[in-house]
Amino acid sequence: MSLNEVSEHIGATLDSSVEAVETNLYHTDLPKLERAGFVEYDERSGVIRSRNCELISKLQQLGFLDCTT
Repeated sequence: MSLNEVSEHIGATLDSSVEAVETNLYHTDLPKLERAGFVEYDERSGVIRSRNCELISKLQQLGFLDCTT
């Protein structure tokens, strides 16, 4: 998924501005998730890849991710 797609989904879920969510993800959350080994973020393409399928599955079950689009 792209950083923008994730930001749009979180923004809609939390009723927050997409720009604010994207800024927070880029500067705070993504670096932490990368260091913890949960995701890999490619800054050039803007693509976020999961390294932890169990985490993604749990987030989908909780309704935080919709991977059907």
